[in-house]
Amino acid sequence: MTCFLIIVPPGLCKFKDIKWLDLSFNDFEGSIPSCLSNFSNLQLLDLSNNGFSGKIPASTFSNVTSLSYLSLAKNNFSGIVEFRSFAHLSKLKEFVLSDNDLEVETEYPMLNSTFQLTVLGLSNCKLNKDTGGGIPNFLYSQRELMVVDLSHNHLLGKFPNWLLEMNQKTRSLESHE
Repeated sequence: MTCFLIIVPPGLCKFKDIKWLDLSFNDFEGSIPSCLSNFSNLQLLDLSNNGFSGKIPASTFSNVTSLSYLSLAKNNFSGIVEFRSFAHLSKLKEFVLSDNDLEVETEYPMLNSTFQLTVLGLSNCKLNKDTGGGIPNFLYSQRELMVVDLSHNHLLGKFPNWLLEMNQKTRSLESHE
């Protein structure tokens, strides 16, 4: 017998002490469960490769301050995401929003992040569409970046040398088209 779930089971919300939640590569639809904001011990959240849609509510991540890995890639999220909504996640190391129907704004208002990322995936995100379409300035304060994917964003301007100079550990940098 095969069981098909298209919504995240409501019973999941009972597990408030959960540390790792990987729901990737399923066929979940709808919005992100609001109860995720109660998972204060959550360190890894992977919702990639599903059919989640709608806006990404900033409130979902307001209390999830232990988060070190967050992937919302390859869903059907839409709307504008202000990167500053994630700036308080001081333990965040890997962050991937790639391949959604999102406009990701990193420049306005000024982002003062508390995290040091090792992986950043913002491919195909209409990056900084309203503020000139340039490489995110907050990357200047990142010193641990190893993988950066900004591809398919139609970025404008000169490539900043400081991005490589400030990140000697960078192993992969994607910024084509």
